[in-house]
Amino acid sequence: MRIANLSFPAFVGLSSAVVFVKATAVPRNVDDGLSAHSFKMSEKGETRTEEELLSTGRRTAEETETGSATPKNDLPNIIIVMSDQQNFRTMGCYRDQLREDQKHIWGEGITLDTPHIDSLARDGALFTNFIISRPECTPSRASFLSGLYPPKTGAGTNHGSLHEAIPTFAQVLRENGYHTSYLGKWHLARAIPGEREGDFVSKKKKSFDFGFTNRDFQHPGSNNYRTFHDLNETHYQRWTMYDKDKPQSAWTEENYGTDFFFRRTIEIIEKQRKIKNTPFSVMMSLEDPHYPYVVRQPYDTMFKDMKFQVPPTMQAAIDNNPRKPKWRHFDETTLSITEYRYGFQQEDLQVYYGMIKNIDDNLGRLLKYLKDKNLEKNTVVVFTSDHGGMNGEHGVFGKLKPYSASVNVPFLIRYPGKIMEGKVIKSATSNIDFAPSLLNMVLGSSSTAGMNFDGTDRSKHWLDGNKVIDDPNQIVYSAYYNNNWFAAITSELKLVISPTDYMWLFDLVRDPDELYNFRFRDDYSKRAEHLRLKAVTAMKVYDWRMSSSWACKDDPTRSFHGRIKFGHWNCRFLARLPPVWRNNFCNPEKSNANEVCPDTCRGHCTNMCQDKPETYINYCREDCNIEEESYWTCCNQRTCKVLSWEKPSLKNEVCSVIATETYKCPMTCEGWCLFEKPNKNACRDNPGKAYTMKRTSVTRNCCFLSGVKKRRQRLNICREANSNAKKNCPGACRGSCSSLKESWETLSGVCPARIAKTQSSVEMV
Repeated sequence: MRIANLSFPAFVGLSSAVVFVKATAVPRNVDDGLSAHSFKMSEKGETRTEEELLSTGRRTAEETETGSATPKNDLPNIIIVMSDQQNFRTMGCYRDQLREDQKHIWGEGITLDTPHIDSLARDGALFTNFIISRPECTPSRASFLSGLYPPKTGAGTNHGSLHEAIPTFAQVLRENGYHTSYLGKWHLARAIPGEREGDFVSKKKKSFDFGFTNRDFQHPGSNNYRTFHDLNETHYQRWTMYDKDKPQSAWTEENYGTDFFFRRTIEIIEKQRKIKNTPFSVMMSLEDPHYPYVVRQPYDTMFKDMKFQVPPTMQAAIDNNPRKPKWRHFDETTLSITEYRYGFQQEDLQVYYGMIKNIDDNLGRLLKYLKDKNLEKNTVVVFTSDHGGMNGEHGVFGKLKPYSASVNVPFLIRYPGKIMEGKVIKSATSNIDFAPSLLNMVLGSSSTAGMNFDGTDRSKHWLDGNKVIDDPNQIVYSAYYNNNWFAAITSELKLVISPTDYMWLFDLVRDPDELYNFRFRDDYSKRAEHLRLKAVTAMKVYDWRMSSSWACKDDPTRSFHGRIKFGHWNCRFLARLPPVWRNNFCNPEKSNANEVCPDTCRGHCTNMCQDKPETYINYCREDCNIEEESYWTCCNQRTCKVLSWEKPSLKNEVCSVIATETYKCPMTCEGWCLFEKPNKNACRDNPGKAYTMKRTSVTRNCCFLSGVKKRRQRLNICREANSNAKKNCPGACRGSCSSLKESWETLSGVCPARIAKTQSSVEMV
């Protein structure tokens, strides 16, 4: 089976290594580079109706060469249910795969029955090591749809935009005769320019649809919408948990989000099943069980009698025994600060369980509908999640870490008569493998001819007769924002590389808690080195950026000095210099840089700043009580760029607060990033750069000059007839730099807060 000719605009700002299916150049809009409307569904470029799109698919199916793919009338229907932030331990079928000491980490009796999710494992295949490319909503979803790692999708960070030139599995399905629908949370940026983030997609507006013909119930935003209400036939009102005039008591089975989307899915299928020779594909994306922990009655109190215990790994993190990795980024001495935000509180986890129970009950209704309508045997059903949820494991809440609770998500697939019942796939599999595997499984290999996926077609193993598949040599990769860490993962081992710490090697079989580093054991050295080489190669192939070496341990703000007129500089400044200049500074005869910044002098600290300047982080006061104060009274926002400019005392305060999302600006907090200020009069001086008084030959530096209290004295020093200060310290001469009350910082150094001593008349002239 082949794909009808698709025309994609040329890439802007994406890896040149990406090659897509039979791409032909499309003229770009001169004003915006890549117009949202420049994607054409035909070579003629005409706008097509839904019926025309379907008929194109029918023609494609009829033109299929005999024996090259599945005949069109045998194509299965496809239903994909994606939850949000679901821990795999919350399902009975996954607990059955765990050791006894791993089944009940929140305490004995803390068990959630999920019979309908479990039925997919019983009647199909369960994946015990389904790894997401990045444990965050947007990047993970982009990889799932496209089969590409985040750096190539354009949606490599949360709230990013999936590039319109990226083909998705839905696009290929539609071009081969499927009617495709998407319901629920999109979270791949706004599908329609100018539309409010929370809006459903308007039928009146044209926008790029990424292969989903029916998007009547897709909302682009990520605003934790929980309820949906009919206003008329084409519009629905959304309520969020923050709408005080819409009490939670008003949430019902009719309007609560999870129930709403399952019901709408059944309605779409009911209409579609009546159209002959047109299989359907429906992807439903739910908000639950993502924070905030709220759900409708009776699920909100269904598990109120459960008493959750602190997980053993959380206690180990609090005790720092064994020593925890530095990429973990939490200080357990102030662990209670997280309670108001993420909340290791009984009620939160009780409601978390209620949200999952509601999902399971609704899935049961959907599966029953398929059975009652005789659709069960010819429908592929997939259940998965965009990322995991730590729920207190290792003292962490949310996701974002390379621990299994964060990167290893549930994935179950049922395909009656094709996938063996009760099959267990233990081999490490990535969410980027889903698109090529699904397409090849239902359409045949010719459907993906010419498409360069990062993922691998695993469908042969999905469909074979082996009950258990476990290939310990199969490696997949996961990384986090700004590459605070990069992980190479198999079914047995996990190697984590980070610029913040030495390598960590976890043995997932002997140590499923992921507490101990096996990197330094002789019997693991060869396997660790093998994974390291694979990881380094993967970073280059898939365009994962990281420092030239994760071995940099220098303090970026630490100063080194040379002769008096040479001045004082820091490791951050040294790391940014071209090698020839860096070598000059690192010459022991010129300065002590080789002692202060040894890794920088070795070239290990180049490109350390990977933070994106416009990324927002939230941070909150340590004494904040969310129950008594509103969130925004306690908390604030900064971009990495603004944070890098902050006074050192404030920046240190923000970066040290436990509730701050410092993982989004890790290198800024470490001191490696100092972004350019747009103000041309901003202080850019090197605090340690020297100037010399011409009459007395007295040498001072810019830091000293900035501390001169009296403006007249400072201007006198800066006169060209008196010194070269105006040339070497222009910011201090303008008064743009100040060290009287606060420290100030530029790329090349820090000037500590100080009061300049009264200068003698000899020094001033």
